[in-house]
Amino acid sequence: LLSSLNRLHLFSNQLNGTIPTELGRLENLEATFNLSSNVLTGTVPMELGSMSNIEKLHMSNNKLVDSMLHLGNSASFTYLNLSQNELISFPFSHSWTNLEVLDLTENKINQEISVNLDGLSSMKELFLSYNYFSGTIPNKIRSFARLETLHLDHNSLHGTIPDDV
Repeated sequence: LLSSLNRLHLFSNQLNGTIPTELGRLENLEATFNLSSNVLTGTVPMELGSMSNIEKLHMSNNKLVDSMLHLGNSASFTYLNLSQNELISFPFSHSWTNLEVLDLTENKINQEISVNLDGLSSMKELFLSYNYFSGTIPNKIRSFARLETLHLDHNSLHGTIPDDV
């Protein structure tokens, strides 16, 4: 295994199949890990969720389907892009206190929008468009003091727009 490898960019290829669990053992990877724009399927291995040096995880434009529950283990994320996949649910984590950008655009996420948004206090950009999020726009959004961009279009939201939005 390439134990000294500290950067890995495999984006914009035709890589297919599942993501090997061995990638999670690359403990020296720093900052950015990019597997976007491939044809990867299945889930992100649990080992990737415990990579403590990764700040930016790019996995957009693949065919990933699982909920990514184990990504909640990493408090180091500042940027997480899982847009244009086939996710049907997504667990927002209370551990993501440093997360500034979350992009889940164009998935198949079908859940209440207010589920576990509490821990995202550092959020600057939140992209949840083109999914099946339901419910009302949560009042918790007003506690995101650093929020600059919010995309909730093309979902199944109802109710009123909170006064602070």
